[in-house]
Amino acid sequence: MTLLPCILDKTAIFLEHLDRYASSGKEFPLNKLTINLTFDIIGAITMNVDFDAQHSESSAQGEFIRLYDQMLKTYTAGDSRLPWWMYPGREWRRYQLGKQIDWHLEQLIRAKHAEYKQQQQQQASKTKARDILSLSLQGSDELSKELLTDTRDQIKTFLFAGHDTTGILLAWLFYELSRSPQVLKAVRDELDEVFGPDPDPAAVRAKLLAPGGEELIHRMSYTTAVIKEVLRLYPPAGTARMTPPGAGFTVNTPDGQSFCLDGAILYNCATIIQRDRRVFGDTADDFVPERWLGDKAGIMSAGAQEDTEQQSDGSARKIPPGAWRPFERGPRNCIGQDLATIEARVIVAVVARRYDFVKVGLGELDVDEKGQPELNEKGQYKTKSDMYNVSGPENCVGCFGTGTLTASRLHR
Repeated sequence: MTLLPCILDKTAIFLEHLDRYASSGKEFPLNKLTINLTFDIIGAITMNVDFDAQHSESSAQGEFIRLYDQMLKTYTAGDSRLPWWMYPGREWRRYQLGKQIDWHLEQLIRAKHAEYKQQQQQQASKTKARDILSLSLQGSDELSKELLTDTRDQIKTFLFAGHDTTGILLAWLFYELSRSPQVLKAVRDELDEVFGPDPDPAAVRAKLLAPGGEELIHRMSYTTAVIKEVLRLYPPAGTARMTPPGAGFTVNTPDGQSFCLDGAILYNCATIIQRDRRVFGDTADDFVPERWLGDKAGIMSAGAQEDTEQQSDGSARKIPPGAWRPFERGPRNCIGQDLATIEARVIVAVVARRYDFVKVGLGELDVDEKGQPELNEKGQYKTKSDMYNVSGPENCVGCFGTGTLTASRLHR
């Protein structure tokens, strides 16, 4: 919550891009903008560094971002599933890019450690730094090679996991709002109630940064339900586990079969789990945010994830806690889940009332002879094609990335 000003500052740049596209009427890939936005946020939160990720069309964008982007592209090519030794040129390219990325991060870590030591000696810092790197270096008088390497590798994990998944979440969220008029209206009504009728981003920012602004985020219950439902239908990440050979790890199936999985990789497919009809019924594949109203599982105001069938207020859960797991569960769950959902709520608060989004290409609306969208029996606009997550040449959103989203300024 102390990082709200940072999130709002980066979101302001995002709004500048949307305003420009809305004024021009040009089509653009929304997911590229949302991923750059979340990279800017996670860079500031992780290292207190401005990566200029949202300035991709100018020379202002940082060298680190360009290297990072080039590295990601080597993993999204269609030949990535083939053995590495079939593509020595690609592997050499990855190795070289990896060395350059490591060098840049190590330089940043050295600079941060030197800054920390200087402040410690001068006792100049009256307030503790809140970025992850500063917190991790506290108490370390010497920056050993081992500490440098470990910190670098952890920061790389934070940077990747902390931007890509949240950026994909936002792209899917605005797509679902664009084809769900009743849900969009409910979100806007809630924002009017929580932040007042003025949708201007400056007014929302002032409310959030005023005393008691943190509480406003927790009052966005319907918006939170929308976020949870988007994460249920389109979980942007997966998880895998592997047991070493000889561990004797055995799994029994419902039909009585037994399998030893020593040395095998187990992929936990959240998409299948979160669309289980035994839990979610006939609407398992439908976008129904209302199913989460009154259920606090997964996004906790206090930060801790509860595993019981009862909530902290003693009421029973409508949905088993293990049925929603986009951030996974247990001791290895995502430590950034609260940050991700706070980001999403803040961004929705300043964006949802300002723009209408119109999908073009795959997933676009199916209109009648008068050019007007038609509602289906589920209260959503009919679309010409269905959308779903796949691996693609552009990004992890695949089919979502091959179309583009056009934003137009909202007049209310």
